[in-house]
Amino acid sequence: MIKINKLLKKHKNDWNQVLKEARSLDELGSFRDAIVIYETFLARSPGNSAIQEMLATTLLKAGEFNKSLIAFNKALKLGANSPQVLLHKGIVEARLRLQDEALSSFNEALLLKSDYPLAHNNLGKLLGDLGRKDEALQSYAAAIKLDPSYLDAHFNRGATLFGMGCLDEALNAFRAAHSLNEKHGKSLFYESMTLHALGHMDDADLFSALENVLTIDPLQIDSLNELGNLYKKQNNLEQAFAAYERALQIDPNSSAALTNQGAVLNVLFRFSEALACFNRAIEIDDRLAEPYVNRTLALLGLFREEEALQSAEHAIQLSPGLSEAHANRAMVLTKLSRFEEAFSSLSIAIQLKPDLAEAFNIRSDVYFQCGEIDAALKDAERAITLNPHFAAAYNNKGIILMGALRLEEALLALDRAINLDPQMANAQLNRSLLALLTGDFDAGLKGYEWRWKSVLRRQYKELGRPLWLGEESLQGKKILITREQGLGDYIQHARYFPQLAMMGAEVFVQVPEPLLALSGPLSGSLHWISPDDDYLPLTDYYCPLMSLPLAFNQLGGKIPADIPYFKIPEDRQSFWNQRLGPKTKPRIGLVWSGSIAHRNDRQRSIPLELFQDLLDCPFEFHALQKEIRPSDSAWLDGALNLRSYKDDLGDFADTAALVSGMDLIISVDTAVAHLAGALGVPVWILITHSPDFRWMLDRDDTPWYPSARLFRQPSVGDWGSVLKQIKVALEAQF
Repeated sequence: MIKINKLLKKHKNDWNQVLKEARSLDELGSFRDAIVIYETFLARSPGNSAIQEMLATTLLKAGEFNKSLIAFNKALKLGANSPQVLLHKGIVEARLRLQDEALSSFNEALLLKSDYPLAHNNLGKLLGDLGRKDEALQSYAAAIKLDPSYLDAHFNRGATLFGMGCLDEALNAFRAAHSLNEKHGKSLFYESMTLHALGHMDDADLFSALENVLTIDPLQIDSLNELGNLYKKQNNLEQAFAAYERALQIDPNSSAALTNQGAVLNVLFRFSEALACFNRAIEIDDRLAEPYVNRTLALLGLFREEEALQSAEHAIQLSPGLSEAHANRAMVLTKLSRFEEAFSSLSIAIQLKPDLAEAFNIRSDVYFQCGEIDAALKDAERAITLNPHFAAAYNNKGIILMGALRLEEALLALDRAINLDPQMANAQLNRSLLALLTGDFDAGLKGYEWRWKSVLRRQYKELGRPLWLGEESLQGKKILITREQGLGDYIQHARYFPQLAMMGAEVFVQVPEPLLALSGPLSGSLHWISPDDDYLPLTDYYCPLMSLPLAFNQLGGKIPADIPYFKIPEDRQSFWNQRLGPKTKPRIGLVWSGSIAHRNDRQRSIPLELFQDLLDCPFEFHALQKEIRPSDSAWLDGALNLRSYKDDLGDFADTAALVSGMDLIISVDTAVAHLAGALGVPVWILITHSPDFRWMLDRDDTPWYPSARLFRQPSVGDWGSVLKQIKVALEAQF
């Protein structure tokens, strides 16, 4: 920091010389030193309007906008009511988002001096920010008429025309700016972008043009950002990230570069890092919608759906016409199962931008989740027509075709997605599910490992120990089995735990809390751990629960069917035997719905009222589910032949004891169906038209549970036919 006393001594207390040195410091960019001199002088002579104006202008250059505005207002009060002061005051007000005040300042400057090109140009920029594009163009025209060599006015006119889609006029404006300075990189950049938008350049031509701009102006960060976008479009994410990084080295406060870099990190599933980029971009300028749009996706990737929704809605507030913001809001609403609202947002997105492939792709997913296969497929194909290289749309098409059991077409769509993007984990995962569904266990189980990079990655944790997939001996070793996915998945795969112990391993298993009491009696060298425990034992290996079939498949083993592999605690069994009382008729346990949070719940769960005909059969019917939906409660209360135990069921040890007291379980595809199979109790499982991969195709049995019989929908949503088959089978069996 400059020392005023030394400076005064140097100039023999001549303030004119000191102020002259302040102006030199200002010109050299030493704003802070110049500000100290001006402030010291004004402390002695507060009425000097000229120095007050100099201070205000230097504060503007230093980016201290609030202090600058205060200084300009003081200068005006002191009589410095010049067009230049009003212009600079307006610039400060615009930077502080005091748009009405800035508009007034620019107009006052022009009242004092109508032939002031700088004021016309800055007024044009403000009018453009306010969305008053035609008036902005008039202001730029006025500036250019007064000064035909005014490069910034030509450029700003071109940028406004470009944003309005008036590409031919924009091109002429950029060329006019470029002709005034052949090394003006920004003009050359936009000239290239306009030619590309007009179809006069392809991506390769644009790439070369941008490289040329950077040769002329190596600090032209717009070109670096667009180079990154081109690399990203080619799926060359490493080069894209590097281009954005170069832009940030030039300007660490480039909101566009931060947003673009975050978008790459989103694609790489590095959502925490992406979120940091978007938050920094918003900190720099919270008026821009794009960081919020991309931030929505990062939050969604982190499973912070409510925050993602807030981010999408804030983007819409900032830019109501931004179709991508509406599409992203719909994506979040779909995750929240708020489908009607999602459809509404997508209608707005498509109305705003009829060629937005992403909106059609999202809508195809919403239709699919609502069971509207034809509409879903139509939208997926529309997305592909709009963007033939849209890997996510091919993946979505594959999912929909799997849902329609058009499996050969589904395979083609998924293969196309993978060809376009070999690292697309969701497509790789779906292809593995298709392989498992059709009985190709080798390919399916190996491909299923892609889940850790897919939508199922939520439960993945880096444990810092080797992964065991059947290749190493477990004799004398310790292994941790980590929990993943649902309760039914745990029940299905618990059969492998004793097998691991028989291989000589000491086995530590993360057990879902509702299954801890039931897991206790499992045999072998087994230890149970709650998934909520912060401490994990040190082990030689770990294996995720759903990777156990792969590990044993690689060992050449078949699916273990040593059933039952759960033992019900005696006190629970005794309690439920007494609760049920003497049996007078065959006992049928009934489960008609699962968790509403399950992605496929709308397809797999059945309204209780559809079981009316079945409940007229002369048997005892017992509701085995704890959670009763409001839509089923009234019907259940009025059902004379269906006993409910929702208030008595605690954990799955209770459910197991109740299940064991039944002659037969009839269940949709839920954890209770798995529990019945694991206990060896006869169970009839109601399967959707497009089944979960473990039930495979065209069979009424399953290698997972010898006591199970499968009843499949003949078409999507047709539970009526299934329940008729169930009734006939019941009457035949009992």
